[in-house]
Amino acid sequence: MIDGKLFYFGQNLSFLQDALFRIEADFPEKNILFRSSELSSLSKIVEFGTDRGGFPVKKKWRHNHEYQCDYFHEDVLIATTEKDIREAEASGESHSFKKFKVEDDPLLLIYDEDCFEQICHKQYLFKNPDDKKSALLAVYEVKMIPEIEGWFSLEDGLAYQKLFHENKPAKMVEVGVWKGLSLSFVLNESERLNCELFAVDHFNGSADQFNEAYQALLRSYDIKQDFRDFAGLSRQINLIDQTSLKAAEIFADKSLDMIFLDASHDYESVIQDLEIWFPKLQPGGILAGHDFTDKFPGLIKAVEEFSFLNKLEAKRTGSSIWYY
Repeated sequence: MIDGKLFYFGQNLSFLQDALFRIEADFPEKNILFRSSELSSLSKIVEFGTDRGGFPVKKKWRHNHEYQCDYFHEDVLIATTEKDIREAEASGESHSFKKFKVEDDPLLLIYDEDCFEQICHKQYLFKNPDDKKSALLAVYEVKMIPEIEGWFSLEDGLAYQKLFHENKPAKMVEVGVWKGLSLSFVLNESERLNCELFAVDHFNGSADQFNEAYQALLRSYDIKQDFRDFAGLSRQINLIDQTSLKAAEIFADKSLDMIFLDASHDYESVIQDLEIWFPKLQPGGILAGHDFTDKFPGLIKAVEEFSFLNKLEAKRTGSSIWYY
């Protein structure tokens, strides 16, 4: 009964956005309830439409103190809405996704909210107990992945996810991937869209002022193997272990839908990346990049100079993402 899988990289709001993208595609215009469960409960879920079913007697649900009447245990669902999850993230309270970390082989259950009556906060009663199976819209396997180290904020990750989702690329290149943190924000959507992701990195450091720090990290960790482990999660990811210049030669002009630049941030490297990768875009494609901040004046100069010379408008999203 598993309807698909979703990678979970430890960021609840990013996971929520991916889940909503999937639901928007599979169940447009549905009001949704989220519930966490686990694989050991799948047989109950298949048989009853809920992991709370199958009691030998009609056990009463007595956690509702606002009403005098009792409900049967298996007719009540503890679940959360998108609003609940966002509010809980802001306040630090618990919600459905936080339970993934303490469950074995977690599942995400998606229910049609219109099939329920809300009896109190996060507690929902099936309007018709016989409709439990039809109220359950989907069951997604949640693949728990250790958090990835890197320099990509949640704000920029969410912006990158949204940019990727809105443009729905079929073929995309990211230049400068390190351990894969930035790509993790678009991996679920790339699986849904069957997008080919090409990851370009030579894993030898950079040409900017941070190279010394990168070299120290490269001596301490096998960064390339860390990325290979990440890339092994999905058949969508293809590693190109080359410099940006050499990798660009592999692709024909007008062959890519999206390019994301996050390699060396000095002026000379950025202007070269812009010049060699921009022709590879199809008409209407997106060229974007990371770290448009005062910390990298050479990058800002290159992006603005290139946009002026090519009559492009450099737009901004997230905290430091730029795109044409």
